[in-house]
Amino acid sequence: TTTLTTTTLTTTSTMSKTLSTTNKDVIIDSKEAKEMSAPKIIIVGGGIAGLVLALSLHKRLGITATVYEQAQAFTDGVGGAIGMYPNGLRVLRDISPHLLQTVRTMGYPYIYRRWYRHDGTEVAVGREGTLTPSGKTEGDELEPIGIRRWKLQRALCDACEEVGIEIHFGMRVERIDELVGKDDKNGLTGGGRFELIFATGKSKSTKST
Repeated sequence: TTTLTTTTLTTTSTMSKTLSTTNKDVIIDSKEAKEMSAPKIIIVGGGIAGLVLALSLHKRLGITATVYEQAQAFTDGVGGAIGMYPNGLRVLRDISPHLLQTVRTMGYPYIYRRWYRHDGTEVAVGREGTLTPSGKTEGDELEPIGIRRWKLQRALCDACEEVGIEIHFGMRVERIDELVGKDDKNGLTGGGRFELIFATGKSKSTKST
């Protein structure tokens, strides 16, 4: 199994040892101070929600999260289609207008929305422009679209790569343990830390501040 310990904040191992072994004043340069104060965020699951969260944290808060995904890779042609409406499209626009345009190019415009019974009989039909007029008030870029799920995921994955967000594949979480007053093999103790147990064979720990 792989043991990965994470908390909201982390320090370098050198500074952790220094601060815990001396009562003297410690001079910290700007790089070390940034490393000590930068939140460490781990996202389990590289689906649409996980990747959008990672991109939003990077854009809005300057936090570069790390994503762990159980699949071995993202595969083209997998999954069905989904609809994207003004609220969701605004999220992509807030992250990057270029990302929104990329997603729109990969998708197709909705013209009609149809409802069917379980036996395939059509119940009702309506024009998207009438059903969701909110997108019209902000221009064509927020008009509803349909898109294959794998295409949306591919666009989000590429956007993560462009800004340096790491996505680790083949990392299935087996369980999450809270470390309470116990040492791990890297010499770090509990104090609000959690251990993610993966089905592989490495280990990594971080210490909260």
